[in-house]
Amino acid sequence: MTFISRKTSLIATAVATSLLFSGAAFAGGDHDGDGDRDNHRKRGEISYTGPVETTSIADMIAGASLFSDQDVVVEGKIIRQIDKNTFVFSDGVQEVEMEVSRKGDYVLNDTATIRVFGEYEKPLFGTAHLDAKHIIVVQ
Repeated sequence: MTFISRKTSLIATAVATSLLFSGAAFAGGDHDGDGDRDNHRKRGEISYTGPVETTSIADMIAGASLFSDQDVVVEGKIIRQIDKNTFVFSDGVQEVEMEVSRKGDYVLNDTATIRVFGEYEKPLFGTAHLDAKHIIVVQ
């Protein structure tokens, strides 16, 4: 074996070994070391349906400020859809626009009682609305 072919053979072996080990590091899918395959499983969310302190839409609107968003938990029903992400939400007494900003598979109808965790936003310009961060079907 000549010196050039031996050198080429060593380089090829080094490159192949490097590619083999770098590919093995990514093949497992466990990127955070907790033993599960993060890229193949969605993490679930807790859907507690027991008692929670909620606020009414009237109290939510009364406590609103132009300079800060108000964290709220409200219960009620969606009574109609305005566009892809905007709905009219009612607590049985008053109504408010609700934007669902979180991506997710929500299958809701006008008879489902839902609990909405979110922020009530009252911008200087535009429409005040409830920005839903998490929705749970209660009934």
